[in-house]
Amino acid sequence: MDDPRHVMAEAIAARQAGDLSASARWAARLAELLPAEPVVRQFQGEVLTELERLDEALAAFEQAVALAPAEAGMHRACAFLAVQCARPDTALVHLEAVAALGQETSDDLANRADALVALGRGQDAIEAYGALLRHRPDSVDALIALSSQLIQARRHAEAEPILRHALTLSPDDGGALTNLALVLLHRGEADEALALARRATERTTPHLAALLARAQAEHRLGHAVAAQNMVDAAERLAPEGNVYIADCAATTLTALGRVDEAILRLRRTLATPQRLPANILSSVTGKLLFCLQYVPDLPAAAMVAEARAWNRLAIGITPLAPAPRSWEPERRLRIGYVSGDFRQHACAFYIEPLLAHHDKSQVEVFCYSDVVVEDSHSQRMRASADHWRRTAGLTDAALAEAICADGIDILVDLAGHTSDNRLFAFAHRPAPIQVATLIGYSATTGVDAMDTLLGDPFLTPMGCEAEFTETVHRLPRIIAPFLPDARWPDPAPEPPERTVFASVADPARLDARTIALWARLLDAVPDSRILAKHNLFDDPEATELWRRRLGELAGRVDIEGIPGGWGRNMGFYGRVTAVLDSPLHSGNTTVLIPLWMGVPVISLPGPNAWQRAGASILSNAGLADLVARDDADYVAIAARLAADRGRQIDLRQSLRPRLRSSPVCDGPLVVGDIEAAYRGLWRQACRRQT
Repeated sequence: MDDPRHVMAEAIAARQAGDLSASARWAARLAELLPAEPVVRQFQGEVLTELERLDEALAAFEQAVALAPAEAGMHRACAFLAVQCARPDTALVHLEAVAALGQETSDDLANRADALVALGRGQDAIEAYGALLRHRPDSVDALIALSSQLIQARRHAEAEPILRHALTLSPDDGGALTNLALVLLHRGEADEALALARRATERTTPHLAALLARAQAEHRLGHAVAAQNMVDAAERLAPEGNVYIADCAATTLTALGRVDEAILRLRRTLATPQRLPANILSSVTGKLLFCLQYVPDLPAAAMVAEARAWNRLAIGITPLAPAPRSWEPERRLRIGYVSGDFRQHACAFYIEPLLAHHDKSQVEVFCYSDVVVEDSHSQRMRASADHWRRTAGLTDAALAEAICADGIDILVDLAGHTSDNRLFAFAHRPAPIQVATLIGYSATTGVDAMDTLLGDPFLTPMGCEAEFTETVHRLPRIIAPFLPDARWPDPAPEPPERTVFASVADPARLDARTIALWARLLDAVPDSRILAKHNLFDDPEATELWRRRLGELAGRVDIEGIPGGWGRNMGFYGRVTAVLDSPLHSGNTTVLIPLWMGVPVISLPGPNAWQRAGASILSNAGLADLVARDDADYVAIAARLAADRGRQIDLRQSLRPRLRSSPVCDGPLVVGDIEAAYRGLWRQACRRQT
C-alpha cells in the first residue's frame, strides 16, 4: 500500500477514469511518501486544478517550485493559478522568476503587465506593455492595454497615437474606440468623443467601458437622460458595487436631481471589498463628498468624517525630503497655485484677478496647470504668473517633486475634491506650508497635509472650526476678488413690469425645501412667476422630468435652457425681477453675475460653508438686507422687493457701480489681504524653525 509506484499508478488510473477526488487522495498520499519530488507536487496540483480547488492547487505548485526553482513551467503554472485566486502579487513573483531564468516569452510578458495593472503599479505596467509591443508591435490588445494605463496616469496625449494605430489595425475595435473617446473627452472634444463611443456601444455586445464612456460624453453635451440610460445599461452588465459604474452614476444621477440614489450607490461601492487604484477610489470618494453637499441639514461632523475617509487613501505616501530654503521671515515668498481651472471656467472669475494683483516685490508666483487645452483665459493668467508649469501629464509624485524642486514656500490648492484634483500631490508634502481655499470646493479637504484653509467672516464665521480639519484663517473681507467678463452687456435700464423671480442654480440644488419656498413665494406675490434657466433644460427629456417633479407648481414655473451658452443669453437678466439663491447650496457666480447685470439676489445661508457663499457676496457688496434669517424672512424679503418698484429700478442702475466699488471686485484690496495671510503663515513657520 505504501509502495510509491503503486500509489502513483492508482492516482493516474483514477484520474484517467474521471474519478478526480480519488486521484487527489492518492496524490496526497504520494506527496507524503515522496516529499522531495517536484513532479509529484506538480501532478497533485494538476488534479486539484481539474477539481477547481484552486487555492490547494496553487499551494501544491508552490511546493513544486520550492523543490525545482529553475523550472519555468512550474512558475508559469503558479502564476496562472495565482491570477485565478485573485492574488496578482503572487502571480507577479512567479512571472518575474521566469524572466530571471531568461525564459520569458511574450505571453509571460503580457501576463506580467496584467499583474502589474491588478496591483495598481501603473508605471511599471506601462513599461511592461511597452516591452511587449517591441515583441508584438501590432498587437491591438497590447496597444489598448497600454493606452488604458496611460489614460489612468493622465498621459492622454501619449495614448492618442497608440489608439489611432490600433484603429488602423482594427477599425471597429470597441476598446480602441472607447479609449480614444476618453482621450477626446479629456481634451474637451465631446462631440467627436460621442461619435466614437456610439460606434463602440452599437456593437452586438457593447463593453461596460464603452457604455460608461458614452454616458460621460452624453453628460458633457447636456444629454442628462441619455447619459443615465447608458449608466443603466452598464449596470445590467456588471455586479453590484462596480466602482466605475458608481463613479459615473454619481454624476448622471446628481444632474437629474437623484442625489439620494447617487449617495446610496457610492456608499455601497465603497463598502464593497475590492483592490482598486488609489486614484479611482479618490474619484469615488470625491463624488460622495460632492453629493453630500446636497443633503439637507447635513451635520458638519458627517462631512468631516467622510473627508477623513479620503485621507486614509494617502496614508502610505511618504513625504518628500524638505528642499533647502532660507527661513528669513520678510523675504520674497514663492507661492504655488495648483489647479485644472486655469481656463474658461467659473473659478477663473476669481483666479484671474488673484494672479493679476499679486505684488511681485513680495511674492513670486508659480502656477501648476493641469489644463489640457489652453485658451485665452489661460494665456491671460499665464501672463500674470512668474512661472507656468504645464502638469497635465505628470503623476502626482512627479508633480510633487517638481513643486519641491521649485522651492515653493506656500502651496495653494484651488480644486479641493473636484474631479482630477491633485490632493495626492499635496500628500507628498512638497511645500512647508500647504493651504486649502473655498474657491473651487466649498468644504474641508480632510487631508492631513493641508495646514490652513482661507475663509472669511461669512463663509467661515466664528465657531465654525469644527467644520474643517484645516486651521481656519479668516481673511477680513472675502476669499477672492471677482473679475466680470468685459463682453457682458450693460444692465437693462429697468426691471420688467411683471414680477419674475429666477433660478439659475444647478437643478440638483432644487430640493423639496427650495420648491416649497417657491410655492410660498408665489402665493405671497400672486401675479408673479418663477423662471428656471439652466443648460440641463436644453435637453427636452430632462425638462419634462423636472416639470413632473414640480407637480402642481409647474403651471407657474417656466423652464428654459441656455442654447448657445450664456454668452448668447445675457439678455435673460433684463426679463427678471430678482434671482433666488438656493438654500440647499448657495451659488458663487450664480449670485455674482446677476448682481453685475443689475438683478438683486436673495440668499438664505445655512449651517455649512457651501450654504453661505451668497451671504458673503451680498454682505461684502453692502446688500446684507437681502440675506434672510430663515424661510419666512426669505419669502418676506422677496415679496417686499416685488412690491417696491422704486427699489427695483434703483438696484438695476446702482448694483454694478456698487459691486465695482466694493471688496467684491477690488482685486488689489482682497489680494493684499491674501498676501498678508501668506506672510503671517510664513512668519509663524519661521518662528518654529528657531
